[in-house]
Amino acid sequence: MAKTKTPSGLSMKHKIGYADKLGIPFVIFLGEDEINAGVVAVKDMESGEQVKISLDEAAKLIHDGLAKKNAGKVICDK
Repeated sequence: MAKTKTPSGLSMKHKIGYADKLGIPFVIFLGEDEINAGVVAVKDMESGEQVKISLDEAAKLIHDGLAKKNAGKVICDK
């Protein structure tokens, strides 16, 4: 999974807007509450749906979500 650094000093709302501007399809939140619960929060930027799930489940959710979003798209046209 790719990681993108956001400009420091921005609010969480601005960081999410920045991710949306870049066209990032999923955002993962890992705060103190998530760490203590052993989960991550994953937000689908297209639908706005956000869920708290295990890291393994998050990887599967993102993998499957990207496959669905990219179904039928031409990756490389030579």
